[in-house]
Amino acid sequence: MEKIIAMVTCETCENCGKEFDFDEEGIEYQGDHFCDECIHNIFNICCECGEYIHCDDCLYDNNGDAYCEHCFDNCTFECENCGDIHNYSERMILGDYSLCDYCYENNYICCECGELISHYDTYFDDYDNCYCESCYNDRPPDTIHDYSYKPEAIFHGNTKRLFGTEIEADSGGCDNDNAREILDIMNGEDYVYMKQDSSLDNGFEIVSHPCTLDYHANYMNWKEAFNELSSMGYESHDAGTCGIHVHMNRAGFGETLQEQELGISKVLYFIERHWDNVVKFSRRTNRQLSDWANRYLSKIDDEESYSPHEVLDYAKDDGSRYRAVNLCNRSTIEIRIFRGTLKYTSFMAILQFCDLLYDIAEMDLIEVISITWKDFIEMGGKYEEFTTYVAERNLA
Repeated sequence: MEKIIAMVTCETCENCGKEFDFDEEGIEYQGDHFCDECIHNIFNICCECGEYIHCDDCLYDNNGDAYCEHCFDNCTFECENCGDIHNYSERMILGDYSLCDYCYENNYICCECGELISHYDTYFDDYDNCYCESCYNDRPPDTIHDYSYKPEAIFHGNTKRLFGTEIEADSGGCDNDNAREILDIMNGEDYVYMKQDSSLDNGFEIVSHPCTLDYHANYMNWKEAFNELSSMGYESHDAGTCGIHVHMNRAGFGETLQEQELGISKVLYFIERHWDNVVKFSRRTNRQLSDWANRYLSKIDDEESYSPHEVLDYAKDDGSRYRAVNLCNRSTIEIRIFRGTLKYTSFMAILQFCDLLYDIAEMDLIEVISITWKDFIEMGGKYEEFTTYVAERNLA
């Protein structure tokens, strides 16, 4: 029987010099051979491809994980803020920057210049836009002011029948750039200014300085402004959140306090007496008005129910500003009933309605008590937009 002799493949370990059976143990690395014992002392395993890497050739990320050169080049990135090396799976993008998780959480991008800023050096405006210090200091002033903003009134026109309007526009953004475009159309803050309004979801309020009806119609660029707002995606009538409030100058009702209160009492009486028709004109419902612009009295059935003086006394005792006619302002009364609109003809019809209230205030008491809604509509025949508005909605 022939004797079989086992062949042993011997190699010498490059590290310790010991001979070992290479078929059963050890590895070859870059042409050199290493025994198992030395493998564990001088080699790591690449965390990506699983190959052995000599400690002298290892590359490491910030977590201490080892990579071969190929995997390091293809599977890691350098954080552009702190310079640490991380596995590509941890890469976070902020603006144009590749960041580690810590730097992503603790830095912002300047909304103007796009530079990366530490959260310690970030400045925010009222709309949570973030800026670096330089851009924050250089930014233009906010066009949309805080709700409490109230500049000194600038009067336009040559009569005391003045109307200051508050027009709410929603759904297009509480956006300073958009507001600035509208402000430019309206020729600046000598004529209108913009305010935040908590009742809106995503818009702003346009407030006019006191103007005569003629000035609103012929010198203010309302039609162009409304068209631009609509093209920007703003809504008013259809938003469900918007109204138009009209401030009427108290001085337009008379020279003395007594004359003014008499005129205002007639306006209150007229609105209470013809409430259902007034609500139809407003394009709102009683339910919509109940919280923010309700009437003072439950009803006035006839001239014996209340006198204009009694209606005024009742309203003054009420003291709420959330009424159809708000009496809480020193220089104006505020008509709050109208639904919002970005339609120029509807807006003008609203102002003409309010101008007719000045006409009501100049009537004798007996005329105010006896006037019908039809009479009021006929009084408005002098206004084209009012007449069209009434006809389109069958309000006569």
